[in-house]
Amino acid sequence: TAMSKGTGDAGQIMIRTTGGFGLRDSKVTTEAASASGGNMVFDVGGRLDLRNGAIATSVRGGVGSGGDIAIHAGYLLSRSGTIRADADLGKGGNIDIWTKVYLATKESIISASSRAGLDGQIMVAANYIDVAGNLVVLPGNLLDVEGMIPTACEYRDPKQPGSSFLVQGRRGIPLAPGGVAPR
Repeated sequence: TAMSKGTGDAGQIMIRTTGGFGLRDSKVTTEAASASGGNMVFDVGGRLDLRNGAIATSVRGGVGSGGDIAIHAGYLLSRSGTIRADADLGKGGNIDIWTKVYLATKESIISASSRAGLDGQIMVAANYIDVAGNLVVLPGNLLDVEGMIPTACEYRDPKQPGSSFLVQGRRGIPLAPGGVAPR
């Protein structure tokens, strides 16, 4: 944690590893009481794993901007993880994520908001993004298509139940290409 309780900006945090980095029930934060939140950079060659973990910059009060968060990771897995760059009156920080694969559960949060100022921007660049955890199954009766099928041109023989197929010839189409049309 990098913290500022006065008028100075919160400090910056940089984590760089060629291997993996995980946050399980823990957090890496920068916090400012009224100044700008500190920036964070995560340069992880392997997997960045957030299991109920948090990466957060925040401004508790005042017009300071939320810090920016940049994440470069081979893989980003977020299981109920949180990535936040929030502010109070100032602009929310920006979050930039570059990864080969981004997998997240529906409980995961990415936020760059401000309570009373402008929200920050979130950019995720990934070769593969799994949003399956965020999809919702729609009800089977969402649209009744049976009532949309027209029946005005339908012919039904009252003597025969169901449908029928009539063979009546080609009606004006030659039997062979270049041939004479039948009458």
